[in-house]
Amino acid sequence: MVDQLKEQILAVLPISLLLVFVIGVFFQKATNSPGQQAYGLVCAIFGLLFFMDGLRVCVMPLGELVGSRLPEKYPTPVVLLVAGCLGILVTYAEPAIASLSPLAQLVDKNKAPYLYFALNEQREMLVLSIGLGVGAAAVVGTLRFIKGWSLKPIIYGSLVPTIALACYMQWGNPDLAPLLGLAWDCGAVTTGPVTVPILLAMGIGVMASKRQQRLAKAAYHNAVDTNTGQTLEGFGVVTLASVFPILAVEVMGIMISVTHSKEDIIRNAGSGVSDKAVDRSPIREVVFAIRAIMPLITALLLLVVFVIREPHHLAALTAYTVKPGADESAHKQRTSSACDNSIAGNSPDMGGDEGRQQGEAKASAVAMSPLGKTSRAGVAAASVSLTIATSTVTEEEGAGTRRSSNGSGDANVLEQQSGVAVTAVAAPGPVAEGLESVPPGSEAPAAAADGADLKQQKAPARLHAQDRKTTPHPKRGRRSKAAASDVEAAGLVDPEPWYVRYGGLIVGILLAQGGMIMFNIGLTYGFTALGDQAGTLLPAAYLEVDGEPKSPYYSYAGGIVLVMVVAFSLGFMATRAEPALRVLGKTVQHLSGGSFTAAMLIYAVSIGVGSGMAVGSTKILFGVPLVYIILVKYAIAVTITVFSTEDFTCIAWDSAGVTTGPVTVPFVLSLGIGFSKATGATEGFGILTAASVAPIISVLLTNLLRNPAKASM
Repeated sequence: MVDQLKEQILAVLPISLLLVFVIGVFFQKATNSPGQQAYGLVCAIFGLLFFMDGLRVCVMPLGELVGSRLPEKYPTPVVLLVAGCLGILVTYAEPAIASLSPLAQLVDKNKAPYLYFALNEQREMLVLSIGLGVGAAAVVGTLRFIKGWSLKPIIYGSLVPTIALACYMQWGNPDLAPLLGLAWDCGAVTTGPVTVPILLAMGIGVMASKRQQRLAKAAYHNAVDTNTGQTLEGFGVVTLASVFPILAVEVMGIMISVTHSKEDIIRNAGSGVSDKAVDRSPIREVVFAIRAIMPLITALLLLVVFVIREPHHLAALTAYTVKPGADESAHKQRTSSACDNSIAGNSPDMGGDEGRQQGEAKASAVAMSPLGKTSRAGVAAASVSLTIATSTVTEEEGAGTRRSSNGSGDANVLEQQSGVAVTAVAAPGPVAEGLESVPPGSEAPAAAADGADLKQQKAPARLHAQDRKTTPHPKRGRRSKAAASDVEAAGLVDPEPWYVRYGGLIVGILLAQGGMIMFNIGLTYGFTALGDQAGTLLPAAYLEVDGEPKSPYYSYAGGIVLVMVVAFSLGFMATRAEPALRVLGKTVQHLSGGSFTAAMLIYAVSIGVGSGMAVGSTKILFGVPLVYIILVKYAIAVTITVFSTEDFTCIAWDSAGVTTGPVTVPFVLSLGIGFSKATGATEGFGILTAASVAPIISVLLTNLLRNPAKASM
């Protein structure tokens, strides 16, 4: 926890120090309300810390569980329906969407009537259009995982109509040109800390389940290919969640222009100012945080309990945290070996269809998300063959973690991450008679299939249960290790309180919810306030700005250089603080086996965002049409994509979506607002678009340059 706190401080603090430095040194001004801003920064740091832990404990494991189990239990139409509904739900829950509301009051209805109408009068329709775009992206992305489609043709096919409509809005109907910036920024806003983890988790989960099916089929033909499928193909759905909403908002804008004339909009326009308590801080931040977390977690819980009907996984979630270590690769080798051997049916005691069925069950257990239950904890999937209620306590390096599973029907899988398969549960110490430990990669004895063997296994457990009846029950809170790990085959299991049984789930929800609330408050009183002040002052470096008697502070050329350098630096540092990017970086490092590290991805994306912000600033500062920036940058990105591999194409295009989250979106929008105030521009949209396209280019270039350098060593 201390290391994680240090990491968040180093990620957040440089942004604020740079802003204070620029305002104080280059413009000789003090920051507004320094005490309030310091409070906001502290909230942002601890909020980011708690939120990331909540994602690890709760959101990512549930998302991958749903993604991996749905294709196994339901036909494809049901999987697509769930994916589409989750796509819409995460859009409504995304807190960055709410950052568009304050901008509605700043739009001049006379200069940009359609933009004003979309933000003020059609706000719900705007959010619904974005949600439908994300839902469609989730459906197409899920189909891609199931059918094994390549991402590249989908990217090309979705960009053609999107860019074509952008050209029409710019030149075919110039009244829609101000709405173009909103549409393309909405594509960047949709992929934040809520959408990205759940879409990545579902993508990886669906991909993993199809890989298991392919391996099982190969085993049936005695031709197991352990390299079937590419792990990194689980990415790509976030890319679609960035492009499809752009197309949806563009279509909405064109429909508005058909049904409403700009004269009617100007004549019927209201004040657009909301005086509701829910729109005032800090209530606004709390409401947005609850909307971001609770509906999504509730939907995931309902899916786990009522749709895939595996509620025992909820008790397996744990808040236990370990330090990153070098045994990551060892864990991956163990789980991969156990998965492949189990699917192949290599057990000496099991053969034919029975072996394959048991292998598939074990493979499903191994496939649980390493980001939920920490994969480096040294524990992997265990299979419980007895159809009785079990309760186990495992202890590793002095730190205990508890997991429970209610058995019913066939052999139940206890999702603990242990490298050992156990037929019952062994207490610490010598293994009792009838309780066997099976090394990884081999099968547990087929006791369930043999009545005599089952009785032999139950006998010592019954004797042990009789011994416990004569032993005083320990006081609550001082439960002995032996009592906690016993299995009473006769059904005499000491029940755990619900808050103990589901302790990991509760902790994960509280961490995610509380962290998001603190983070939103920190952004409002910290980053947003500093960003707005900096955005108003920076154009004064080379322009004469109202309210700044000393402007311009520098020569025209010198002021422009200062603005570009500051924009790049702020984009770079803001991106490094993004929680969604950290989730993606750690996931990529884990799934790529460390060949593409999290640091490499984070710095490549950060440099791309910084460059994109510098280029995007020219749209507001100098009036460069946004469509030119779009055409040039996407032409470069598509060209490099043609020469890139499929897996890193997915990573690069996904990085465009994860760069715009709770840190970058409010900060960049406030900077754009400041620019538009100082320069008198019609609107302040467009910087997010340029900032989200540039990382695609930087990540692809990093991978292309890394491969020749690696080959020359």
